[in-house]
Amino acid sequence: ASKSSSVMGTLCSSQQGKSWAKPETVSAEGGRLRVVAVPCLADNYAYLLIDGETKKAAAVDPAEAHLVLSAARREDVEIVAVLTSHHHSDHAGGNSTMARSVQGLSIYGGRLDNVEACTHPLNHDDTLSVGNLVVRALHTPGHTRGSMCFYCADGSGSPGVVFTGDTMFVGG
Repeated sequence: ASKSSSVMGTLCSSQQGKSWAKPETVSAEGGRLRVVAVPCLADNYAYLLIDGETKKAAAVDPAEAHLVLSAARREDVEIVAVLTSHHHSDHAGGNSTMARSVQGLSIYGGRLDNVEACTHPLNHDDTLSVGNLVVRALHTPGHTRGSMCFYCADGSGSPGVVFTGDTMFVGG
């Protein structure tokens, strides 16, 4: 897969040993769907899933809300949702701060996972929209009983992206 269509490509290319690189942007073909990786904690990432047409965005696993909010300001996008892969604090720890910081924010997480500040519990195959992007929730138990992956596409037929949380790791 090309780097432009894969979040995994961004992760693999932006990790230089143990140091963190600046956030990178990945665009699917056509440019409507963009992903901005936001390094957080000592060894993790949060992401902005951006609809380039509407400038609406979802924060994915915003463990350090202030970093994600700063990235959203830098990208000039409006965060309308949080997608939480599972309840552990290194993924969901910033959800309450996000809710306090963004009025009317929808916070999504697996129905079986008791995600911090969750306003919209999801079942397998539920869908939601972020601007014109379509997000499909995939129940992937293993890391936690209620872990969710999120497959995101812009409807153009271009390859989408998937956010796996801790269901799949880069390099082990």
